[in-house]
Amino acid sequence: MLDLDREWHEHPVGIPEADFERRFAAHLGFSVAEIFAECVRGEVALPLEEILAGAGIRIEGERLRVMADEELSADVLRFRRAAFE
Repeated sequence: MLDLDREWHEHPVGIPEADFERRFAAHLGFSVAEIFAECVRGEVALPLEEILAGAGIRIEGERLRVMADEELSADVLRFRRAAFE
């Protein structure tokens, strides 16, 4: 995400939508075509609880809580370290 944010700021007019989708997929290493079609261009709600849980963030009522490393699975901890360090 940080790389995408940096790239976005390097372009004075931003990144065109189709190019953003391509770059996003390239950074992730897999296709995002289905979720973009359903949740970005379509009307399906993003599965926020599942997405946030994958980064070690829990929805508690109207608040978000960043879970402690000790609460995370090895996969989530590995993702968090790779994404944010």
